[in-house]
Amino acid sequence: WVAATLSKALVRYEDPKQAKVWAGSARTDGWHISRCESLKDTLQDFIEEDTRVLLLQEDASQDAQRELELLREAGARRVVIIVGDHMGLSPKACSSLISKFGARPVSLGSVPLLSSQCITILNYLFDQTWA
Repeated sequence: WVAATLSKALVRYEDPKQAKVWAGSARTDGWHISRCESLKDTLQDFIEEDTRVLLLQEDASQDAQRELELLREAGARRVVIIVGDHMGLSPKACSSLISKFGARPVSLGSVPLLSSQCITILNYLFDQTWA
């Protein structure tokens, strides 16, 4: 569902003729798609004062579910989670995200997962935390 919807959304984003379909889609309400030069530029544009950034890392000591619960209790209004690919983010990129954006490293456990699995689990955790 998510992959198919994202694929359709990207096609609609690229095709001006389908822009009206994209704008009116209930499935993608709240999604943000745009071209970007770098993750840093996108985060600077996207992050507001009440935004919290989480960085998914296999070796992080903080559990993602617990961190989401803490953010909810603290009244966080927007949460951005950065998920890498199968190679992960470089140590330099992780350090930069932590120092420049206050990203908090979190983990989904000790079992390695595909990025798509992580996104599914994170969506579930968001639903459980903010339901």
